[in-house]
Amino acid sequence: MDQQDHTKDLNLKNRWYFIDLSASVELFLILRGIIAGCVTISVSASNFYPWTALVNGVVGGFLYIAANKVFYIMQIDDAMHIATTHGITAFYSLFSICLFHKDEGFFFNDVYLRSQNLLSVMTED
Repeated sequence: MDQQDHTKDLNLKNRWYFIDLSASVELFLILRGIIAGCVTISVSASNFYPWTALVNGVVGGFLYIAANKVFYIMQIDDAMHIATTHGITAFYSLFSICLFHKDEGFFFNDVYLRSQNLLSVMTED
């Protein structure tokens, strides 16, 4: 069996899965993504509901991966991944506390009434 037949066989096996099973996974990237998620919720962890902390941690992990790709494209040398792990995710966490704060956050402070008031102000003549 030559190399071409082997790749066809792999493609037939993996097409039934949503995840590419033949892809390699970098442990460093996964662990740094977990650290980035922890950095994201550590700004004010007691002011998040548990499910919003989980959502923010996942978003922080994806932000870390995206920031790594942007740094690579722009050829910015960040050998220890400190700026992407701590800088980008900490900046996002400052923004997310305004949205997901359990007492005063935008999504938990009667969003519907705020949007109705905004619409009434915009439509006044």
